[in-house]
Amino acid sequence: MRSGNVNERSAVAADSDARELRASPVLFERARRKGSKCALHPKPPPTSSARYLTREGTLLAERTFSPEEQQIAVHRGELQNMLLDTVLERLGSDAVRTGQRVDGFELSDGVVNVTVTDRDSERAEKVTARVLLAAYGVHSSVRQQLHPDTSFHWEGTRMFRGAAVREPFLDGATMTLIYGEEGKRFLAYPISRDVENEGEELINWVVMVPEADSRTISVDDTKNEPTDPKDVAPTFRGWGFDWLDIEGLVAESTDVLRYPMTDREPLDSWGEGGVTFMGDAGHPMYPIGANGGSQAILDGQRSPST
Repeated sequence: MRSGNVNERSAVAADSDARELRASPVLFERARRKGSKCALHPKPPPTSSARYLTREGTLLAERTFSPEEQQIAVHRGELQNMLLDTVLERLGSDAVRTGQRVDGFELSDGVVNVTVTDRDSERAEKVTARVLLAAYGVHSSVRQQLHPDTSFHWEGTRMFRGAAVREPFLDGATMTLIYGEEGKRFLAYPISRDVENEGEELINWVVMVPEADSRTISVDDTKNEPTDPKDVAPTFRGWGFDWLDIEGLVAESTDVLRYPMTDREPLDSWGEGGVTFMGDAGHPMYPIGANGGSQAILDGQRSPST
């Protein structure tokens, strides 16, 4: 029986080409009340403030953060490396098995028999454990086995995201959300300062464009699709300020993705026997407002006591 083993679907445990994760002030406040220190210590400083503007520059609202009420944004690859280092330190160098796909499970005599397939060889094996914690997001095979309905609710907004190395805007630690006509929104904030010595930082951006009426879609329609940034930039032609060139930021970005803003109905049960979920595998949320990342971390705080 394996103890504390992590089966990671990726060929490498940390995919540094992925984008970002934000953790909300609610997460930090919860950790503070519990008397624990948050383990997230990314290279960029915490977000200094959140500014909400019209595209003409009118300030709608502003929120300033403090050490007691923080928001952070970190490159997902950097975060995954932090988590990987911590797991290996606490569970041992053989605790993470990469390139492994969980295909299903069976419950038997108080244990969970998990079918795991190697991504390269397609060789399957049975792994026995006391607990199976499914954390492979909306594509979790464990969730699908317990809850076969794979439909999603799309509220009609198409989202795009990307990142580019640019000069810092404002104080270099501000998140800004800009509202325009026809429900269009543009969000930007820094996620890495690895190039700070060159006077630049990696700025993440998210675009939200209403596209259709709300409807039910299949899991295949939720996938991230690569998109040419030159096809996105014209949507925000004329947007920007003297401190933020929005069209230029989008046009110079790499690895731009498009996807629908979706969520799913709450589950009436979160597992069976020694099987349960964490994060989007259990409760997919709209991918805005640091919803998914913060809730997954709170799940992790809670799981040892359940």
